[in-house]
Amino acid sequence: MLKNVSTADTNVRNRSLRSAANSKASVLSVLMLLLSLTPSAAQEAEHENAALVRAFFDQVLNSGDVTNLSETMTEAYVQHNPFVPSGRDGFIDALAEFRSAFPNYRSEIDQIAVEGDRVWVLHMATGTQCGSYFGIEAEGRSFEIQVVDIFRIEDGKLAEHWDVFPAERLVAQLTDESREADMSGCEALQ
Repeated sequence: MLKNVSTADTNVRNRSLRSAANSKASVLSVLMLLLSLTPSAAQEAEHENAALVRAFFDQVLNSGDVTNLSETMTEAYVQHNPFVPSGRDGFIDALAEFRSAFPNYRSEIDQIAVEGDRVWVLHMATGTQCGSYFGIEAEGRSFEIQVVDIFRIEDGKLAEHWDVFPAERLVAQLTDESREADMSGCEALQ
């Protein structure tokens, strides 16, 4: 009988230990799950970088409004597009010239990818040419091209830019005489 009591005590003690171990494992599992769901500082920064670029597309590129550009772009903004000068002022001048030629320009973002301080944007750019641009006289033709922009963010501002776009396709669409050309809508756009 003593043996059975000892075995029973051992069984109770083992069950208690297993229960305690399972409770600790459950608590640890819950803590690990919560930690994995909590964004890290790096994830938060990447989220903010993506939001900055989205706002830049909406508030600057799509509207042409550069009023608050000093809040989103560094003064020494580096531009790797040979047709756009570096610096915030160079960007402002180039954007004004571009939007003068294409007053209804729009970019619809298809995808954004972020890694650290770099943001990649795949977007569809559209517009109607209502003014001369790079020696191409306006005839009211529209364009639609897919573009990739890459931005480097520094201290919460756009600091550097690269782009990949099919310039030859843009020129082809603007000069293709078989495509519809209609300048009548341009007066309303400007």
